[in-house]
Amino acid sequence: MITCNLLANVFNQLLTNPRSSPQEKSDQFDLKLDFEKQYGAKNYFLISSSGSSKSNSESVKLIALHHDAVMNSAKRVVNHFNLNSSMAWGCVLPLFHVAGLGIYARAFVARAKVYQKDWATDGLTDWISANDIQLLSLVPTQVFDLVQKNVPAPAGLKHVFVGGSKLESSLKEAVLKLRWPIIETYGMTETASMIAIGDSKNMRLLPDVDVAVSEERLRIKCNSLMTCSIQKVEGQVFYNRPDAGWYQTEDLAELSMQGQNVVLKLLGRRTDFVKINAEGVSLTQLRQLLGENSKLALMALENQRSGFDIVLAHENVENVAAVVAAFNKQVKPFEMIRKVFCINEIPKTDLQKIMYKKLEEIIKEMPYEKI
Repeated sequence: MITCNLLANVFNQLLTNPRSSPQEKSDQFDLKLDFEKQYGAKNYFLISSSGSSKSNSESVKLIALHHDAVMNSAKRVVNHFNLNSSMAWGCVLPLFHVAGLGIYARAFVARAKVYQKDWATDGLTDWISANDIQLLSLVPTQVFDLVQKNVPAPAGLKHVFVGGSKLESSLKEAVLKLRWPIIETYGMTETASMIAIGDSKNMRLLPDVDVAVSEERLRIKCNSLMTCSIQKVEGQVFYNRPDAGWYQTEDLAELSMQGQNVVLKLLGRRTDFVKINAEGVSLTQLRQLLGENSKLALMALENQRSGFDIVLAHENVENVAAVVAAFNKQVKPFEMIRKVFCINEIPKTDLQKIMYKKLEEIIKEMPYEKI
């Protein structure tokens, strides 16, 4: 059962991960109180960002979404895909993130049913069929699970929205062979869920969404935009608000026109570009080359001489030497993996995004393996 109220004019709702530490919960409550001094006590959802970056000096970031923004996002999706009350949703995503909230908001707008369950591939198709579920939202890690277990799509599914991070082309091809009717999406907590659909190199904007590029970074304007984000850094509270209705993202992008339509091409996160021996390196492209594997994490560590080293963290992967050798044969010398770290668990968010800042803090105190 959903843990928040979708009606208007109710008290602000803090959507908290039940597995958050006591300190994280305390920080979020303090941020909520600070927010309410400026914006009042009603009509907002305060949601933890699902992003991958967080250091020990930073609290979890809260995104403040007005009730109207959440409903506007839901209406945009419902209207664009012609969803109605006969189309039941299946929810296998966390309810304390915008992904889960968005499912319930769309169902609320369309007056449709929602069936909730914990994620597992075993019994999934039976659950979908038994409840006549036509709509589903997944993250790429869940798609990976479907492909690994060779789970065919059940009859009756109409749309499976996939978002949260880029879907690798090989994974997309494999899941389509299993007949899952996937639609790739782009969005974020700051936009109250999806604002564009399609391949990352050829995304189409949903209605009433404007975009621009400034210094290669994507800017977004729409009626589902956050009011602000709030975060503690070194004990001090900071606010980030859209500028004149535009939200500046950390995503690098290019825009072009196809007829009368704007086409969005995503190039990766600004923080995923580093200089090694004065050469520009895209970590996004290197991670795509490495391939999808939940037990591997590729990142860059600072090096005084070269600028950065490409390193690999893994969760006790037996054939890691072969993985590194195969990878290094395909890249330029300065892009080769230089160090390998074996750790118990790669830190991830609930949407399975790697927390690279936290991972860096873990491995920088560790000895590395010889390759």
